[in-house]
Amino acid sequence: MPTYQESTASIDLMRYDPELAPSGTMDYLFIQLFGYFQEAGKQTFDLGMAPLANVGTFRSSFIQERIAYLIYNFGSRFYSFEGLREYKQKYTAVKQPRYTLYSRDSWLGYVMIALLIVDNKPINRP
Repeated sequence: MPTYQESTASIDLMRYDPELAPSGTMDYLFIQLFGYFQEAGKQTFDLGMAPLANVGTFRSSFIQERIAYLIYNFGSRFYSFEGLREYKQKYTAVKQPRYTLYSRDSWLGYVMIALLIVDNKPINRP
């Protein structure tokens, strides 16, 4: 994932098969990446975004945002938005807000469905 900053390294998506990967595999990979990029002169490592964290939490939120809030809090059966946020927080508490603009009449559900399809796609094995 491009950061457009010379001093920052980043990761876009990491997937694993919990039946094949030993416990702690992702932590091990992250620690190795942190060390590798530190030796390469990078000053920061961007873990990426935590989707839907804080969406729909304001009184002025649109109905679509309030639905996204419900999905964030109660949709962990399909995708663990909150779990992803908690996982990233164990490495840093530094958060930089990111915003997505969309028209009031657009349906945020399409975006969430697309994310679920991509995330739940089977891992291709050699």
